[in-house]
Amino acid sequence: MKEYWGNPEATRESFTQDGYLTVGDMGYLSADGLLFLVDRKQDMIIVAGENVYPVEVEEALLRHPDLGMATVFGVPDPRRGERVVALVVPRSGHNVDVESLYQLAKEQLADYKRPYIIEVVEELPIGPSGKVVRRQAKEGWLQRHPE
Repeated sequence: MKEYWGNPEATRESFTQDGYLTVGDMGYLSADGLLFLVDRKQDMIIVAGENVYPVEVEEALLRHPDLGMATVFGVPDPRRGERVVALVVPRSGHNVDVESLYQLAKEQLADYKRPYIIEVVEELPIGPSGKVVRRQAKEGWLQRHPE
């Protein structure tokens, strides 16, 4: 790839000075030398100086048996930098008790990683790859909750 078509700013942000493409994936090497991808840098949430990876929060919430889908993103917070918001979709034919999701998050996650808001929605934006488009979910939420 040599550029993002019609988007010179994205091209500048995605290429290093020596011409290498950076996609923003973040990961770590285990003691055994295995690479584990944890999330994308652009999706990382910073709460009171602590890094929160949305995928970690989503995986914790998806342990709930009535949950079908979840997406997590950060929203601005004047005191803490950002706050964690989760949008969740129940499995077909199921209802989700939001309080049980807060309790699950309390059991599974550190305090700063827990969603401040958990909202049940009917659907989430899905991209061509079949994955949730987190950016669109966040934009939609911010439009519905102007602060």
